[in-house]
Amino acid sequence: MIRTVKNRKWLAIPIAASLLMGTAAVLPVSGTVYAESAASQTVLKMRTVQMKWDGKLLSVPAGMTADNETFVALSFLSKQLGLRTSWDAKTRIISVSGKNRTMKMKADDYYFWLNGNRIYGTPPVVLKGTTYLPLRFLLEQMGFAIGYDAKAKVISIQPIIENDLKLVGKLLEDASEFGEVTVQYPQLEGFADKAVQDKINEVLKAEAEEYFQSGQELMVDYEGYAAEMGDEIPPMAFDVSYSVTYNEKNRLSLQYNIYEYSGGAHGMYDYQPHNFNLETGEEITLKEAALGNENYIGIINEAVKKGIKEQDLYLLSPFETIAPDQRFFIRGDSIVVFFGLYEYTPYAAGMPEFSIPFSRFAAQ
Repeated sequence: MIRTVKNRKWLAIPIAASLLMGTAAVLPVSGTVYAESAASQTVLKMRTVQMKWDGKLLSVPAGMTADNETFVALSFLSKQLGLRTSWDAKTRIISVSGKNRTMKMKADDYYFWLNGNRIYGTPPVVLKGTTYLPLRFLLEQMGFAIGYDAKAKVISIQPIIENDLKLVGKLLEDASEFGEVTVQYPQLEGFADKAVQDKINEVLKAEAEEYFQSGQELMVDYEGYAAEMGDEIPPMAFDVSYSVTYNEKNRLSLQYNIYEYSGGAHGMYDYQPHNFNLETGEEITLKEAALGNENYIGIINEAVKKGIKEQDLYLLSPFETIAPDQRFFIRGDSIVVFFGLYEYTPYAAGMPEFSIPFSRFAAQ
C-alpha cells in the first residue's frame, strides 16, 4: 500500500546501518572482543589508530567492525575533544553534549536521540566496562568533519563552523491496536533572521503534517485489512524522522526519512531532502547547488555512470540521465544525488547515492 505525497511516490528509512560506515584503517589487529550484552552481536577487533586533532597526532585505542566501522571509547570524546559525556550504569543511557546539541543513546540500542529527534545508528557497545561509540556517525551528528588519509593511515577530526542556529525536534504520534504512526520534524530556533526562520519552519511543519495525515489514513485502511485477515497479521508502522547533512555557509541541507510497513515481506523506505538558502529561506535548486554550471546535468550524468560501474550495480533499466530537478542533498564538499527503491536497482541494492564534489562544477 504505497501512498503519494505532493505527487511524489515515497516510502521510508529505518535501516541506517548501511549508511553509517566508519573510516577504514588497515592496521594490525591486537585482539578481538565481543559486546557484553546478548542483545548485540557486534564484534570489535581492537587496534591502535592514528588520529589528527587540534594539530596533534594521537594514538588512540579503537575497535573495528568487519565493515571497517571505527568505535572509540567514551573517554576519548571528553578527554581529547572536550565534549561532555556521561554514563548511567543503571539505565545504560549514554549522553554526549557540546556544540549546542545533546545526543543520548542506550547501549546495544539502534535508537539515538539528538536534541529530541530520534535517529537510527550503529549501537554503542560495552566491553570490559568500557563504552565504545561509532566514531564517524557520532561526530558527524555532533558537528565535526571526519577525514581519512589512506596513504598515511591517519583519521582527521575537525570541528565544523556551523550556521548559528539550533534544530529542535517536534513529535506527532498516533497509535491503535493495529500499529502506530510517528512523525518527527525539525524546527529552527535562535536564527538571527526570524522571517527566514519562520518561513523554513512553516515548510517543514506543513510537510510533517501531510505525512502524519497520510500515516493516519494508512492506519485506518490497515485496520480494515486486519479485520479481514484476523489476528495473525503483524502491526503496521509508519515512521518519519529527519537527519541533517549540511549546516554551513548559510546553507542548510536536511532530509525526512520515511518508513512504511503495511504488510508483505518487508517495509519500504525513502528520504525527502530539503536544501535551504538561509539568506532567503528559499530552497536551492540542483542547478544553483551546482554553482550555476550550465552543463550540470552532463557532469552529474557522467559521475552517475562512473559510479554505477564502480559500485557494480545491477540495473533494472538502463540509466540515461537525471531529471533537471533530481532529488539531492549536500554533504561535506559535495552534492549527492540518489535514486529511490526500484527506480533503477533491486530492493537489495537500497537507494544508490552518487557524490559529486563542488570542484567538478567550478572546473568546467
